[in-house]
Amino acid sequence: MPKNVYLFYGDDKALISLKMSEVTNKLVAQGVTVISNHMVIGNDKEHLFPLHNSMALSLPDTKYLTTVQISSESLNLLNDSLSEFIQYLKNFQENNIILLLIDSDKLDKNKINQLHRSKLFLSLKEFANIESCIKLKPWETNEIKSFILKTAQTNNLIFVGDALSIFCDFFNDKTEQIPSELYKLQVYLFPDSKITKDVLHSLYSNDVNLDSFIACFLKSQYEGLFSYMNRLKQLLPPLYIISAMQTKIRQYFRIKTLLSYGFNQNTISSSIGMHPFRLKLEIEFLTDISLMQIKKLLNHISLIEYKLKTGLIKDSNVLDMLIVA
Repeated sequence: MPKNVYLFYGDDKALISLKMSEVTNKLVAQGVTVISNHMVIGNDKEHLFPLHNSMALSLPDTKYLTTVQISSESLNLLNDSLSEFIQYLKNFQENNIILLLIDSDKLDKNKINQLHRSKLFLSLKEFANIESCIKLKPWETNEIKSFILKTAQTNNLIFVGDALSIFCDFFNDKTEQIPSELYKLQVYLFPDSKITKDVLHSLYSNDVNLDSFIACFLKSQYEGLFSYMNRLKQLLPPLYIISAMQTKIRQYFRIKTLLSYGFNQNTISSSIGMHPFRLKLEIEFLTDISLMQIKKLLNHISLIEYKLKTGLIKDSNVLDMLIVA
């Protein structure tokens, strides 16, 4: 029987989100229709096993992919009801994919060792895929480079010469941004796939805050918008700006959509791989911005990207086109 149960644990929410997406993408590539659910294991026995309410026999070529969020408080309850919980998972794994996610904002060696010695962890090792997603420290250079190379490979990117070391230097203290940055590089370089040191220096050796530029867009703060535009024209390639804006605005779209469905902040944080404090700030920023506004801006930027790549507009006109709704 294939291993259809996955356990992700650690404090690197971006990496957890990436690995969960890989599981989904692999199923889709196999021609499987995926129906996603997201649940939270409660802190009392009455709400300890939520899966039965949503799990049913799958249709042909269909899998239910359920993310089950396990709070640190509920771990003791699971250990107390271990046999029942393990059998519970085995009963559903034949026709369903179960992603177990252990919430761990702050992990130290003691907590990791406790988890590794727990009855739950040892039992899951026998039949589940277990992925450690512990945030790398800035001095763990070899591990960071290995993660960068693996993520670059999934984006069909190749580092040339010293480019890997340079990229690592830029992001060794913010490894959670590596997947999104490599995606932006993929869009920017397409159809090329080679990352050189010249490309990296041109993109990252400046102090322009693209998040602030996007904020001016959504808030219609035109004075700040024109100020950023003048600096961006001198420092960043237009296609990179477009790619970075698309990535950020898609993130805003996901946040607003999940909020509209009634998900709480902890669930959204785990789903999109964003630190809870950062998410709280983003939600506050988005309070007066509608989902329709975000969707309209995303469509507008996508249209500009199409016109730029097909030669309908020149590089020099991209930023001017952005402010023409």
